[in-house]
Amino acid sequence: MREVWEPNNLEVQRVEVRLPGLRHKVKLAHLSDLQTDTIGALHERVRREANAFKPDLVVFTGDMINHPSLAGVAGDWLASFEPAGRKYFVTGNVDGGFATEGLLRRAGFENLNGQRRVIEAAGTQLTLLGVDIWDWKAPGYIARLADGSPRPRLLLSHRPDAALVVGDAVDFVLSGHTHGGQVCLPLWGPIVTLSHVARRIAAGGLHRIGQVQLLVSRGLGWEGHLAPRVRILCRPHLILVELLPPPEHGS
Repeated sequence: MREVWEPNNLEVQRVEVRLPGLRHKVKLAHLSDLQTDTIGALHERVRREANAFKPDLVVFTGDMINHPSLAGVAGDWLASFEPAGRKYFVTGNVDGGFATEGLLRRAGFENLNGQRRVIEAAGTQLTLLGVDIWDWKAPGYIARLADGSPRPRLLLSHRPDAALVVGDAVDFVLSGHTHGGQVCLPLWGPIVTLSHVARRIAAGGLHRIGQVQLLVSRGLGWEGHLAPRVRILCRPHLILVELLPPPEHGS
């Protein structure tokens, strides 16, 4: 049955992204849209796969839980991710309905909403930027947030639509939100994406919009409340990313 098999049939996607200004390889695990009714075998596999990758960073691009009662178990699960560096988060649509900051403290994630962090990871420097579910829309907001920071610049935004407005202010956008459509049709793709990016982009994976590279996670869970708990031709998604220097610097 679709509501039993496909929502638990994890796809682990590995991608390589070359970024200007990067001097050494940085490994990053990208999570998004947990939105589950429980923590089960799927989530334990996600944790095992991510930790076995030995990431330097873990990022979560919003929509943690559908109901406040799951804050404790979700926080414990997220705490079990063990990067060499830090863990970062930006809010999505459903994250305002519970004590987000308490969950993040429990999980060891830093809330990057409206923040800029210049960090060292794997012996190289990069800039992390974060926008919440609303501020990315403000004219010039992302450019001001990024101004003067070293490259490469990575932006965490729940909505992939941020990639449509960043111009050359950032090099790489990581997002979620679309669930890959959650229900897709053969030869058509997502029926509904709730995004203004092209359907093929909202379906998930690595894409380029102008000068910026965009990585869209299909997420791990489902829409909450009365929405059906199904995925059709749209498997849950863990993305393991190798950030690499430009070819002239080697890898």
